[in-house]
Amino acid sequence: MIFSSGLGIDVTDSYVRLARVSFFGRVIETKEWKLPDGLVVDDLVVAPKGFQAFIITSYIDEHKRFRRLPTAMTIPESRVFDASTQEGVPLNISLQKQIPFPLSEMMVAKEVGSSRVQVVEKSAYESFVSAIDSGHMNLRFVVSRIVAFEQFVLYFKQKETNNQFEAAIGAAFLAAHPWRFRHLFHFFTYESKRN
Repeated sequence: MIFSSGLGIDVTDSYVRLARVSFFGRVIETKEWKLPDGLVVDDLVVAPKGFQAFIITSYIDEHKRFRRLPTAMTIPESRVFDASTQEGVPLNISLQKQIPFPLSEMMVAKEVGSSRVQVVEKSAYESFVSAIDSGHMNLRFVVSRIVAFEQFVLYFKQKETNNQFEAAIGAAFLAAHPWRFRHLFHFFTYESKRN
């Protein structure tokens, strides 16, 4: 199925920012909501059901026709470790030297064709993913905020880049082009992959 646009969701402790971007890169809409206290604390979704209900009542109920659009969600930088692989060194050995937690507690995302790796704690990843119910949104990507921002800068470099929606817009552009960005970071449980 071809979609004409994608949704990007950028979450902070205080706000949810949402952007809808067309396949051709036109920013169709941006929205921002102040989060009620207690849903997101220290860059973790601590009340997934409450967060989900907030997103549904704030946006999805009003825009039911968009609920099946491909969606990308960001994970805050404070929850993501940047690392790199070394040629000839197994991924688990390379990462364990750089990450202060056991790999069994982490989700790993490796950029294809690059030594760049991002790692996030499973509990942090799951707190965000569990907040988006598949019956209400079509979640395709979960990326770090910095990856979404980089995509915004790369694609929209000729356009205004100084606003609070940059990460949401970058995430929405990713969601609108899932085949184009398959080389980017896709988090996986380390045990499920070999190197």
